[in-house]
Amino acid sequence: MVELSAGAVNALKAAGYRLADKPLVISIGAMADGLPLVKDGWIDSTIMQSPKEEAQLAVRVALKVLHGEQPEPFKNYFMTTSPVDRVNVDEIIAMHLWD
Repeated sequence: MVELSAGAVNALKAAGYRLADKPLVISIGAMADGLPLVKDGWIDSTIMQSPKEEAQLAVRVALKVLHGEQPEPFKNYFMTTSPVDRVNVDEIIAMHLWD
């Protein structure tokens, strides 16, 4: 499956755009197929979405429910959503979050 922004980049390339004249492309999720496009400059920035952090949050909520506790309203759950761009994309790729 190709992330939506990777599909948008494919469409831009098919339409003849080059890095020098492409529009600004912003993504969310920092998905595996989009990270190389960030590194190459086709995606200008994405927002980190960590499957590890999501899983940890889900387990914390499940444990509360199992122990008879009332979990907080959904709107009270926040995760770190760091921006990813050409400056830090190698660090994110090295984390192997999507392997």
